[in-house]
Amino acid sequence: MYTRLIFFFFTAYTAALNAQNQLWAMTNEGGQNGLGTIFNTDAGGNNQNTLYSFAQTDGAKPLYTDFIQANNGLLYGVTYRGGAKDIGVFFEYNPLTLNYTKKFDFDSANGSKPLGSLIQASDGMLYGMTLKGGANDKGVLFQYNPSSSAYSKKFDFSLNDGCYPHGTLLQLNDSLLYGMTSQGGANNKGVIFQYNLLTSVCTKKFDFDSIRGSYPLGSLMKAGDGMLYGMSSGGGTYNLGVLFQFDPISAGCAKKFEFSGPADGSTPLGFLLQASDGKLYGMTNHGGLYDKGVLFQFDYNNNAFTKKLDFDSIHGSYPFGSLLQAGNQMLYGMTRLGGAYDSGVLFQFDPVSGTLTKKLDFNITNGAHPYGNLIQVNPQLAGISNASETGNAITIFPNPCHGSFSIHGAQAGLYAITNMLDQTVLSFDIKAGEIKNIDGLEDGLYFITDQRTHKLFQKIVVVR
Repeated sequence: MYTRLIFFFFTAYTAALNAQNQLWAMTNEGGQNGLGTIFNTDAGGNNQNTLYSFAQTDGAKPLYTDFIQANNGLLYGVTYRGGAKDIGVFFEYNPLTLNYTKKFDFDSANGSKPLGSLIQASDGMLYGMTLKGGANDKGVLFQYNPSSSAYSKKFDFSLNDGCYPHGTLLQLNDSLLYGMTSQGGANNKGVIFQYNLLTSVCTKKFDFDSIRGSYPLGSLMKAGDGMLYGMSSGGGTYNLGVLFQFDPISAGCAKKFEFSGPADGSTPLGFLLQASDGKLYGMTNHGGLYDKGVLFQFDYNNNAFTKKLDFDSIHGSYPFGSLLQAGNQMLYGMTRLGGAYDSGVLFQFDPVSGTLTKKLDFNITNGAHPYGNLIQVNPQLAGISNASETGNAITIFPNPCHGSFSIHGAQAGLYAITNMLDQTVLSFDIKAGEIKNIDGLEDGLYFITDQRTHKLFQKIVVVR
């Protein structure tokens, strides 16, 4: 009887978590003040709610960005304009109470006009970049402590090292962050760089050139083959953009596909998504049949590029952001223009049937001209992550997650992941400072415990 009760609670809890899943994003314009909005929809992209209208003082016009749901369940983001100096702010948003809090005003010394999104690294800190500001006025890499609200500039970009970063950082299976700049480097066409969390040293790894890509405006992603993939807005034979592969071990960069315009799109701006079918999906801002962008699929196993659809004025045009695969396996994205009011749309794409369905027309009142990306959020998870009673022995990121997460151990130990039936689903050991990647967990609530003492360290929430 006891086991059946626990199983019932587990099933009900998982169903409740999935029922609370929502899509969240920001627009660059529209809303009460014309400076952008925060909005959400249900898990299927329907029933939109405009939750917050940006104001000049508290931040305005978020650009090329989305939220991150940190391990405390709260959302964090940046705006490109607004704040005390009108060069952007860093903010916190509680998805449960709908409370917006400005945490930091950017200034020239510590960075200005942030583009791209934040990541939470293995040390629990949030990291991001600004387009300008810093010692050379060419952008900075910064750190934010969500516990103490402390902001710290970590690196000043320069012409030689790469400058004017647009995208979002990526952490691999170590203490290294990878990112790109849109300009600078040996050819002044942008670079791929590596930042060490332990030493605070930033190292240029690759200089973009006209052949393998130039002026990247998006972000890197890690695919199933262990390689990093990204896109540049220029370069290649037609100077209309390149899809490239970067080896983080050898630092070798290879052109995998070059965009040519009407046939397959041009000027890709966002990042690539590896969907559940193993293929990479992305969008271009121009090109295609109507020169309003395309949605494409790329198979890195055989370098096969397939255009899946051409954007148009009715269903959305000129996408600036990237795609999200939600729990229903559908892909979701937004376009800057097109739709009933030519203010952009939110769409759903079925990767199996190739069908695009417009879910929302932006109309100024509910927001307009989104430049960013959607994320999947469960508001009920705000504050659900609990710290270890022995200190920061274990750090989980991200938490909540969609089935894949990383564990950073500040000290060595033997640990187990158990489910709500107190069954061990995974046992592992970890060295001090090591990061382990875990994937394949089903939806639900899990616990990390010490294998020897059975002491609880942290909860893990998996919601697909």
